[in-house]
Amino acid sequence: MSDVGVSFTVTLTDASEEADYTVNLTNRFTNRSQDITSDTSSFAEDGLKPGMDYTITVREDGDAIASATFTTAREDDTFFRLAYAECTCTDDGLFHIEVEVGDGDGTWTNIRAELTDLFGNTSTVAIDGSGSYAIQVTSAGLTGDTATLRIVCDGSDSPLYVGDVEI
Repeated sequence: MSDVGVSFTVTLTDASEEADYTVNLTNRFTNRSQDITSDTSSFAEDGLKPGMDYTITVREDGDAIASATFTTAREDDTFFRLAYAECTCTDDGLFHIEVEVGDGDGTWTNIRAELTDLFGNTSTVAIDGSGSYAIQVTSAGLTGDTATLRIVCDGSDSPLYVGDVEI
């Protein structure tokens, strides 16, 4: 089972050769049915919704003979991705970043990008979601050719991103 699919096997014992057997996957929004064609049949259902309850029912001539209910896994919607990073210091004195942030469970707070030069000078910008941000370089007194970019937040034991960049 995953957040969007399930695989299962149905084994019929003492099955009648004259009966029609089906397996149904249902919930309030879904009603799927497949024929059972042998004493042991394997099935896979994809395209399910994360965090939803579903019931699998085995039917003999339309009557339920067995059922099981399960819940698909919740979708992992907490992520961070640095999509772009470039210093345009000679033009505008700024280091530009573009980030994608997903924090569906709300564990990350006070997300910020910190740019620290080799002498320990630091410039910080708050990140309030996915988008483009600019970190002051020239006016913050950052010097040298390289710096360390760290994306940190409260609610995480380790930085979301750490890397050396040119400034």
